[in-house]
Amino acid sequence: MHRDSQKRIYLENAVYFITTVTKERYPYFHEKIVCDLLAEDIRMASELKQCDVIAYKINPDHVYLIIRPLGKPNYSEFMHNMKRVSSLHINYSMGMFDFPEGADIYLRLRENRLTWQSRYNTRIDIPKFAWQKSYRDHLVRDDDDLIRHVEYIRNQWIKHDLQENAYCFVSEAAMQSVLE
Repeated sequence: MHRDSQKRIYLENAVYFITTVTKERYPYFHEKIVCDLLAEDIRMASELKQCDVIAYKINPDHVYLIIRPLGKPNYSEFMHNMKRVSSLHINYSMGMFDFPEGADIYLRLRENRLTWQSRYNTRIDIPKFAWQKSYRDHLVRDDDDLIRHVEYIRNQWIKHDLQENAYCFVSEAAMQSVLE
């Protein structure tokens, strides 16, 4: 365990509000390609690690998530998978790593790399993508707390003076299943 890690609380049927930040708060998520990859990796991690994603918001240098683990109540596995896989996918797309030989599964990432290269011609001075080592979590206490955190996510674009509320996802169905 990372020596500065928080003590995690794992409860069945609990909902967690999580904040994770890019290394040195670099604003990687100004790029649509990077946001699209992360959104897909959140979806895949939720399926693989059996978590309902109630909401998320991708901001330029940090991400908020509201999740509810469905099987065993271990959201750390979800976060580990999401951060590890998204780092790999984003760095492949940015041209930080060479693709393994004959890896057809990387077709979309190859397309992303071509888009990235056409936009920037040569590698620009963008550091290799990385997340900060840990993340903050908050155990959502009750329905009012959940509603407050969902509204907080919905209003991020205003707080950060963004042009639009892109990459803000709220699953009304998942939210209702918690509120029932």
